[in-house]
Amino acid sequence: MVNRETIEAVLSKDLERHGTLAVGLNRRGRPDCAYFYTLNAKEQLLQVRSALQAAAGAAPGSFSAFPGMIHPYYGRPVKEDVDKDLVIRLQEDEEKFTLTFLPIAAVEYRRSFGSKIEPFLVTGKPLYTLLIEKQDGRLCLPGRAPRRDFRVVWWFNKLCRRNAMARRFFISLFQEIGRTRYIFRDIARTLQEDEFILPPLTYQELLTFHTPRDLIRHYSQIDLGIDFNKIDLNAAYFLVRLAEQISKKDWGKLREAPPRWIVRNIRLRDLYEGVSAERFVGVYYGNKLGTPLTRDTIGSMAEDYASLCRELGQEIRLGFNSAARLRREHDQLVLRRNLAANAEEFERPLVPENSRFSPLEALRAEGFEYITDTRRLFEEGVHMHNCVFSYRRKIREDRCAILHWNGMDIGPYTIEVTDNGRRFQIEQMQTRFNQGYSIYDYRIVQDHLLQLGRLRNRDLEAEVQNVFGGIVEFE
Repeated sequence: MVNRETIEAVLSKDLERHGTLAVGLNRRGRPDCAYFYTLNAKEQLLQVRSALQAAAGAAPGSFSAFPGMIHPYYGRPVKEDVDKDLVIRLQEDEEKFTLTFLPIAAVEYRRSFGSKIEPFLVTGKPLYTLLIEKQDGRLCLPGRAPRRDFRVVWWFNKLCRRNAMARRFFISLFQEIGRTRYIFRDIARTLQEDEFILPPLTYQELLTFHTPRDLIRHYSQIDLGIDFNKIDLNAAYFLVRLAEQISKKDWGKLREAPPRWIVRNIRLRDLYEGVSAERFVGVYYGNKLGTPLTRDTIGSMAEDYASLCRELGQEIRLGFNSAARLRREHDQLVLRRNLAANAEEFERPLVPENSRFSPLEALRAEGFEYITDTRRLFEEGVHMHNCVFSYRRKIREDRCAILHWNGMDIGPYTIEVTDNGRRFQIEQMQTRFNQGYSIYDYRIVQDHLLQLGRLRNRDLEAEVQNVFGGIVEFE
């Protein structure tokens, strides 16, 4: 059973016991409350105190209204409170012990205790609070009755990862509980080695486990052929959660992943959101297929591939052996996703009736494709890696037309054609990934469009003459 002597023994492994937040004073304080902290600059603090007291004694009038002074070491800026040195306040009532983790915001010299100038700890808002029931040693978190069980959550892990003092306390506490409940020894060892605990455990759940294997089986019945009692607890939990999202064909690759490598790649985001196959697959393929220059690019594409698999209900594969194969799989999933998302759009006509661009149909004999179908326009954007699908509104308003051509010099091309009223002209002409065109190919397209324009204008002149005779003259 955890009693006050046990708790104080755990706290005293790394921290000094104090009755108050006054530094260097031997005062008893409240009997139900004690403070545990160790100051890195304690000797400097006491030296400054002695100097201030000596100055006050030599010139008492100058220090009669001493406003206080912040020691520079503990007044220095720190990124977050969780990174600061801590005070653990131990309080006791009839039912429980309360341990409150307080960041040291500053050490301030001020008058107190018989008008002497003394250093006092100034603490910030509590970072974490742990309750220990007197009756059965149950670990709880504050809240309305009935109190909530202790739970491994993101904030607990952030505190342990970022603050070595808090982490050492919990390691010592779990080791002490592990004298009779052995699973807590494994939890303490995991926290000591990895600085966090990935499974979202509760105190009551821990009481039902005897071995790490029992703990892992509580979350998943997947059999990876791994002895969970012999590998890192966080790595084991990560692997079984990951296996739920990875194709069974590739479970062997999960078994081959070194546990320490897995643990090194677990981020605070995983602790907050849970095990992410997307982030793992990104790191996995980035290392497997990338070079120092391409690792981030391949990793980002692999993460997107895994996200698309999850979205479309497809198994995630780890067996691709080239970046080109990974890209093909990624692009096929993008196509599937977008086809599903635009199903209604594909039912709408693309080119209006009696379009001014209808003469472009004649270019099919020259190897050009005049795109007149919404779905085909979408496929053009996917295969050519451009945004031509977003031009469908302009096409429906008869403001432009789209051609596809394989080219003579390079290619293939996506070509936007406009009409200025007198002739067709090239508005844009791009190869894949919008990589431009060759002058030779550009002139071929331009010649075809000029010829079409002349034919169209000649037909128009003939039709007008038939209607109006010699009244209308053309230059």
